[in-house]
Amino acid sequence: MNKTFYNIVLETNVWYNVFGDVMNIEKIARNKNGKYKIVFDNKQSLTTYDDVILNNGILFKKQLTSEEFNKINNENNYYDIYNKTIKFISVKMRSLKEITNFLEKKGIDEQDKEKIITKLKEINLINDERFANAYFQDRLHLTSDGPNKIKQELRNNDISDIVIDNICAKLDINFVYDKLDKLIRKKISSNHNKSSYMLKQKIINDMINLGYDKHMILELLEYKVVNDNSIVNNEYSKLRKKLGYKYSGFELENQIILKLKQKGFSNEEINNIEKEDY
Repeated sequence: MNKTFYNIVLETNVWYNVFGDVMNIEKIARNKNGKYKIVFDNKQSLTTYDDVILNNGILFKKQLTSEEFNKINNENNYYDIYNKTIKFISVKMRSLKEITNFLEKKGIDEQDKEKIITKLKEINLINDERFANAYFQDRLHLTSDGPNKIKQELRNNDISDIVIDNICAKLDINFVYDKLDKLIRKKISSNHNKSSYMLKQKIINDMINLGYDKHMILELLEYKVVNDNSIVNNEYSKLRKKLGYKYSGFELENQIILKLKQKGFSNEEINNIEKEDY
């Protein structure tokens, strides 16, 4: 018989029908992982936790009844999920909402769920104010996200506006300006085909989506040169090559200018195109 004692009980749901109403304990051994292995006289075994051993006084028992065994199984399930929750939190700090969702997905009953949450609050592993502060600082300093996006993510985690407002009250606005300025400069320097107008619109939309205030974006863009004659010259060259198979002369120039305007290039940019090679 290859099935473990625990699996047989789960399948039959009537332990004493398989082994009788009482099971004799042969020995109790502590495993390397910190759990305890209870070996019965029929060589079947059951693995459980030290808290379960102590709570049920198993060290001093010679036998387990069916009721005691079922009680141990229920406690095992609780500690299994509790330890998985601890591991879930150890990866990174979690909000109360994240932990609640995690427990609900495990199918734990309401009483045990509340018991675990209460315990985690007592040992400060659930603390939404601490979570919110850490989350805000990490996102602000380690990602491109701006304050507005981070605040919305905190709201999605059911963090109260009071907590969020307290965090934002301590925000270094100069740091936000510097961060936004670097992002805008990077967008401008990596521009290879957009007109000044189109690039500005893209920067505004991208930065708003990242969570920055529009007035800050416009303020920083106001004195930045985002037009580059080489861009409109390159676009002109590509269009001339592409449309040259179909048009020529004055009609070709009109078609190129039309396409350039559709791409968002201004009359000033188009008039400054270097055409001496054509």
